[in-house]
Amino acid sequence: PNMPVEDQAQMWRYLGDMLCSATGGINNVGNFHGGGSPVMEQIAITTQYDIESRKKLVKYIAGMSGGDREALSRQVTEPAKASAATVK
Repeated sequence: PNMPVEDQAQMWRYLGDMLCSATGGINNVGNFHGGGSPVMEQIAITTQYDIESRKKLVKYIAGMSGGDREALSRQVTEPAKASAATVK
């Protein structure tokens, strides 16, 4: 991916903490989507949420470059629009 090696390593450490720790395991039990197909879930997420702000926040939490702690505190004027490129 188009990402510095340090950020790639930090992302894997963060994923390990979230997925392989006791707390991560407990949190993931409730994260299953039971209301339809994965494609419909992706469409719902990409049309209702500002994905870019969340990417910046996750980068901040994971200690990666390009992170922004205040990404979600800014006023969102228009919801993100789904495009054919967004939903694969």
